[in-house]
Amino acid sequence: MLKLSNNVHRVLTSPITNEEKKAAIFGQGNEKAPGLDCFTAFFFKIAWGINVFVRGHCITDNTMLAYELMRGYGKRHISPRCAFKVDLQKAFDSLHWGFLFSLLRAQEFPGKVLEVD
Repeated sequence: MLKLSNNVHRVLTSPITNEEKKAAIFGQGNEKAPGLDCFTAFFFKIAWGINVFVRGHCITDNTMLAYELMRGYGKRHISPRCAFKVDLQKAFDSLHWGFLFSLLRAQEFPGKVLEVD
């Protein structure tokens, strides 16, 4: 089985900076890399500054924010809007995590990469 080199281990375990993340997204063409959710790079570019979960804030703060955002949807003479709900639990539950982690361990991925917070 293919094993990772020491250099690849080093790269995988080094912290990813916010600048690297932004460069990866903004370096793509606007209509490139649609995911299974059909969002292209353009969506992430225009939504870059939007944060949903903020450390130190209560989850109910987000519930109130969602309520406030949805409250005005029935008004006339406003710009077009879109809202959607994504069931992230279904996406994660459909993975066979044990198999995935055993495969990554067999390829000697560093433990730090495999840690789940």
